[in-house]
Amino acid sequence: MSAHDFADLTHATHGQPVRWWRYSETFATAAFRDRTGRGIVVPAVRDGGRCCWREPAAPLPLFGAAALATRPEAPVLVVQNEAAAAAAQALFPDHVCVAWPGGCNAVDKADIAPLRGRDVILWADDDAGGTAMARFHVRLRGEARSITRIGVPRSWPAPWDGSAPPPLPPTAIDALRRLLRREARPRAAAGRSGGSLAATAAATVPPADTAQAASPPRVAAGPQGSSGRPVLSLPRVRRDAARFAPPPDEARDVPAPRAAAATDASGWPLPPLAALDDGNHDLPTFPLDVLPPSLRPWAENMARAARAPVDHVVLSLLTAAAGLIGASRRITPAPSWSEPCVLWTALVGPSADTARAAEAALGMVRALELVAAVAPGGSDAAPAPARRPLIVNDARMEAVAAALDRSPSGVLLPREGHRGWLNDLVAKGGGDQAFWLSAWSGAPHVVDPRRGPAIALACPAVSILGVLPSDPGAVAPALPAAADALTACLLFAWPSLPPFQPLPAEPGAAVDAACAALARLCDLSLSPGMVPLTPAARAAFEGFRQRHHAGSARLAGREADWWGRGPANVLRLAGVLAFLDDAALAQVPEGAISAASRLWLDYLWPHARAVLRDGGGRPDHAQRVLRWLRRQRCAEVSPEALRREALGQACNAAATERIAAALVADGWLRPVVAPRGKGRPPRRWRVNPHLLAAPDP
Repeated sequence: MSAHDFADLTHATHGQPVRWWRYSETFATAAFRDRTGRGIVVPAVRDGGRCCWREPAAPLPLFGAAALATRPEAPVLVVQNEAAAAAAQALFPDHVCVAWPGGCNAVDKADIAPLRGRDVILWADDDAGGTAMARFHVRLRGEARSITRIGVPRSWPAPWDGSAPPPLPPTAIDALRRLLRREARPRAAAGRSGGSLAATAAATVPPADTAQAASPPRVAAGPQGSSGRPVLSLPRVRRDAARFAPPPDEARDVPAPRAAAATDASGWPLPPLAALDDGNHDLPTFPLDVLPPSLRPWAENMARAARAPVDHVVLSLLTAAAGLIGASRRITPAPSWSEPCVLWTALVGPSADTARAAEAALGMVRALELVAAVAPGGSDAAPAPARRPLIVNDARMEAVAAALDRSPSGVLLPREGHRGWLNDLVAKGGGDQAFWLSAWSGAPHVVDPRRGPAIALACPAVSILGVLPSDPGAVAPALPAAADALTACLLFAWPSLPPFQPLPAEPGAAVDAACAALARLCDLSLSPGMVPLTPAARAAFEGFRQRHHAGSARLAGREADWWGRGPANVLRLAGVLAFLDDAALAQVPEGAISAASRLWLDYLWPHARAVLRDGGGRPDHAQRVLRWLRRQRCAEVSPEALRREALGQACNAAATERIAAALVADGWLRPVVAPRGKGRPPRRWRVNPHLLAAPDP
């Protein structure tokens, strides 16, 4: 079947195309949907004056190649298909976005001539695309000026469908743009100054003898040790591309570009050893502007004084404030729904740093508790009335229940130096877990201690300030499966270590403001008070709930459980932020709801996703292999050793081969060339000596 123009073609089997992708005047591809809804792409050519369904002879042109000639200095972003390229071009106008026709199986037919001398970024969408990109990577060696393979941060949500609004805020798209700019800027700067690009190319292109067709790399794929998991899918952004305009080049704190790597005398590349760290460098920084203005100087000064991330300092303050408010104020967005101001937080990081950050807030609460216990006046003064405890250090159910009996509005439970504290909360079975869930939700609970009468708690409220280790392999044991219901209640913060900063001046006024804010919360009425939202705040909360509902469709397991508690935690965060600013508020204002929604969506959710993935039984197998090789100091390794010892037989032989191929493509391994002889020589890989020289974490 033929026609005078591509648009007039009809396929005998698939019917009328859904969409045409025109590569040139003589070549185009048509998208169809079969009876099951699966997408099909069929090539067509113009032969003389007629168009017909046929694939031209290789090499096949690139979609979007026309822009390469008009923008010779722009970095090139290679994606998997035409829809991805069109969406990416709208989202990232600083780049030339291209794709090859025919899908992953046609990668060897693509014409790479237009990419010669260009800075190329390869972005895979799924596992099959990662394998194709690895093959494309091999083809571009010696042709492109530099090659980089990237993936979006693993903490981001699953791919969205272009027919619905994405469950990500526009700031996520901004982060994508900054990620791509970090890949392009170092090369552009070198080109302008006339410097050599060899170092940059060596950072991303292994030597020619390491080339193999590989599956998508799971380490060192993105800047600063990003895991490279392609969890955000560009091909699905078709209809939403126009919603995001490119932002100005903001003067904000952006991580430095990845340092250029070199090769040693043997030709081994120097892959970024940051790929072996905790993998949290791609997570967002804490939005300090959600705090009341009077408390921001305290947070910044305390972070400097404690040599700790400001994230941990602020979340410690919010949790301490929640422990003081507890059930004395309940946020109610509707007559049948109310939430106590209870927060459970888990600060992820080195124990010494997180302990210092937590103490910045706990020290103020202990001081308030001490002052409250001292009777006013001289020695003849009447004894002070019994004051409710503010902090309880004993996590046993009976001890916490006794403290709640004396403090109906709630208490604060710090868990700083206990790595297995979450497991301890449920170690005695479901009775304890039911108690802790009541302590989070403020639901009535009766505790029957071993000794003494039963304790009936009308509205228990326990805020928890806990610490989780960040060293490799420690997150999963700290989040046991038996405590999944409690894990879903935790607000995680896993920041990178801050840069060196000089100690602050004496922060007297800042400390006084923070102490005064907490002291006002101690004086709240002990009887629970229902605090509604203002009309504007209610409208803002409804907007959050709509976005929350749209983002829940593709989640499962621990992530779905954590996401499901989002509206409740947003109400609690809004209440804590509002009462820290003004303890006498009778209604929660719109600003508090907006700040809490932004904090939960833009900061807490990415951090929670990163922690839950590391602790949820989904290891990065390539990273696991690299850590094993470094510990064992293996100069060479066999497939059997990788599968049985490094991976613990978690993967079959084929999956192990794909992991090894990805490590070869990234320069961590190199195939051993066996001498010719009789029989089939055993397969082995030589290990990059720079990995063996790296110290253990």
